[in-house]
Parts: sequence; C-alpha cells; structure tokens
Amino acid sequence: MAEKQPYPPPQNPQGQPPPPGYGAPPPPYQEQASGPVYAGPPPSYPSQMQHQVVAGGTTIIVQQGPTRPAAPPPKQKKGLFGSLMKEVDKVASTVTNEINDLVGQNTTGAILNQFQTGNVVQLVSRTSGRSLQVVAAVNGQLVVDGAGPTQGQPPFNAVWTVVAEGKNQIRLHNNNNFLTIINGQTALINMPPGTVQGIETKLQLHLMSGQYVIIESMKEQGRYVGVMPDGSLKPASSTGREINSHFAVKLVYSPYAAVTSTVPPK
Repeated sequence: MAEKQPYPPPQNPQGQPPPPGYGAPPPPYQEQASGPVYAGPPPSYPSQMQHQVVAGGTTIIVQQGPTRPAAPPPKQKKGLFGSLMKEVDKVASTVTNEINDLVGQNTTGAILNQFQTGNVVQLVSRTSGRSLQVVAAVNGQLVVDGAGPTQGQPPFNAVWTVVAEGKNQIRLHNNNNFLTIINGQTALINMPPGTVQGIETKLQLHLMSGQYVIIESMKEQGRYVGVMPDGSLKPASSTGREINSHFAVKLVYSPYAAVTSTVPPK
C-alpha cells in the first residue's frame, strides 16, 4: 500500500495558515489565464480496503478491487394497464424530482453555507460513521468508498475541495478527481486544469433533518451518493433519501472564516 503523502498547508488570502489542528489540507485553486490550476504534484493514494468486524469484535482488513453491484431489474408491466401505469410512474417521478430540486435550490442554512468555492470539507457518512474518501483499487483505478478516517487530522484523500455553482449546486473534487454518478454508480472523473466541465460533475445538495446533506446527481436526477454500514458504496441507482445518503459535514479549511464543524454529537 502506497504511503500517504500529506499536502503542505495552504495560505489564505491574508497570508495566514489554517487554524491549529487543521493543517495539511490540499492547496486551493489558483486562477490563471488558462483556467483554474491545482497546485502540487498528483499524490499517491492509499489502497482500497474493506473493514470487516468478525466474532469477538476483532477487525480484519481485506484488500479488494472495486465492486459495482448491479441494481435489480425493474419489474415489467405488461398490457395496456401496465403501459398506463408506467407512464403514470414516469410523470410522478418527474414531478417529484422537480419539487425536490426546487426545494433544494432554495434551502438555506449554516451547513449549506460551508459549500463555498475554495472550502475543503470532510463528508462523514451517517450509516458507516466514516468519511467519504478516494482510494486506489488493485488495478490502480481511483475509486470512492465510505470507510475513511474521521478522527484527528484528515488525510489528503478524505477531503473534498468545493466549487460552488449557486442554488446549492456544487462540484466536489480531490486533486482534480471529481465526484460524479455514472450509469447509477458513484465514481470519479479526472478533470485536468482548464477542462470545461459539463453537467456530469454537477451535484445538487439537499438539507436533511437540519444537520445532514444528501448529494444528488444533476445529470441522473433522483440518484444519490450512498454508503453501506461497512463503508462500501451503495449503488446510486438504488439510493434515495434514506440514511444511506446522509452525510455530516466537517469544514477542514476555509479562506473565508474560522474553521467550524457540523458533525452531529453522538
């Protein structure tokens, strides 16, 4: 497993380092004529692990490759009645998505205010109690899981840099590896500096229970980033607004204000 390489602590616009205890976040964007540039060389990501608790409370760690569990095929409705019901379901789903988007775009709150451009956040799964992180699979591919650390200074691979688009719509990246949902699966897309990005990396935030956020794909509406209790990903195609999609937010670094946290007390 490759050794983790922490980032050097960035400086804010006033030249001050991050507050004590929050060093080593990734460097912020540097605006240049060719577009935003991410400073620093690409880091070496740790290998993907699966944490399993066996009898007696012993924790074993098993290295594994990326898993992509397939969503169960939808039941086919036959005949005229089935066709009508299919259209009704489609219309109902569209209306629900539009209502959810309207609410999500106009919601305000302290948690959502943490998603400002340049902020670095850690996302803690309500289901696994661990953070959303980027790891390297056995084939070298970078993947996401919900088994990252939450105690102490977060490692570089378990934090996300925010690009705000307005209306609680954002992009989240770790060293230019952008969080996305593709064909119903949570994944990463590497976007080199200066790349013009489309809707595939655009995410809609929704506030849940006043203390969690859920992350919805703007391209594949109704599909959310989800985590299982063991830290593995839940297919986005099978994830709704249940607790699998809920994330507490820890603000690791901000160039705008003092560091705060919204992780709910246990």
